Amino acid sequence: MKKFGIMKMTILLFSLFCVSLFAQGIEFAEAETITAEVYGVEKIDRDLWLQGPGGNVVEFQVGEEAKNFNQLEIGDMVNITFYQSVAIYLGKPGELPEDESGSVVLRAPEGDAPGGIAVEVSDISASVVSIDKENRIITLKGPLGNTLTTYVDESNQNFDKLKVGDTIHIRYTKALAIDVELQD
Repeated sequence: MKKFGIMKMTILLFSLFCVSLFAQGIEFAEAETITAEVYGVEKIDRDLWLQGPGGNVVEFQVGEEAKNFNQLEIGDMVNITFYQSVAIYLGKPGELPEDESGSVVLRAPEGDAPGGIAVEVSDISASVVSIDKENRIITLKGPLGNTLTTYVDESNQNFDKLKVGDTIHIRYTKALAIDVELQD
């Protein structure tokens, strides 16, 4: 049984990196893994049917990018992990708002068990343009000049440290890892 275990290690390292990088901010993260069984495979048209843990069957059209698709057989087990996080942290006063994103896709080497990982990260920042400390309301101005006025929950202990001109950064990360256990 071959596994593409580097995917899980990549997600672990990435999540540890995010936690240490944003240790002075707030991060919300979750990961969910499901295991599905290959219920059917049509190699010419590259169709794949997976049966989930609840017995539901879902059909997928698999692109040519999946180099090891032809190794799949009925009965193989497919582990799918979805990870997402949102990190919010304060930047230096006067930093300009940004809007950036990037992604990376890794595939199992040709000849290995099918698998891969895709990670997408989006960063956006906004400047604090007004603060109503009594009502815990702030107004933010984004990189395109748009504004958002919002309430800040009392559980956020950094609210009292905010000043007009501060920059708030938000990083949204999502990752998908697919790891196949081929039957012997």
